[in-house]
Amino acid sequence: MITWQNLKAGWIKARIAYHRRQADSYSKPVVRSFKRDGYEIWMRNMAMRHSMKAHALERQLLVVGG
Repeated sequence: MITWQNLKAGWIKARIAYHRRQADSYSKPVVRSFKRDGYEIWMRNMAMRHSMKAHALERQLLVVGG
């Protein structure tokens, strides 16, 4: 039987997976011709932002009980 709690936990797990994939994609090396001074910093910041969001969702998942 599907309950609201199970749906919410599943949705949070999907969002965690999305943010983990995004963080990994920003951590990949960049083609040399596209590297600029601020671009590497921007990529690192975006990876950190997605990692922090995934971490916050994992803590929320503990509260929901998934």
